[in-house]
Amino acid sequence: MPGFLKYTQNSVVAHSVHRENSPEPEERDPEFHTMLELYFTDEDAVNQLFSNPEMARLFDDHPNFQDYQADPSMSVYIVRERVALERGIDGSLMVPASPNSILGRSEPV
Repeated sequence: MPGFLKYTQNSVVAHSVHRENSPEPEERDPEFHTMLELYFTDEDAVNQLFSNPEMARLFDDHPNFQDYQADPSMSVYIVRERVALERGIDGSLMVPASPNSILGRSEPV
């Protein structure tokens, strides 16, 4: 599927909640099992992807790998990501990238 910069799959391995701001976690069954992330250059690119006829083929394939009859079987959230703090592989502090940087990569301090 063309149109996105980055695609990630995040599988839930554990889920917990904190009641009334308690520091003790309460284990729960996850509300979903996998979260996919698609990164785009801008909102127009998102709209172009979802209007692409290839998306119909993707949705037609859902019965082969997900419980498409669950309510809802899929949720879509369009968000703006802001990196507040990042560390390099060596542990060095990274300055959050400016909105104009390529792919929002952070720069070493």
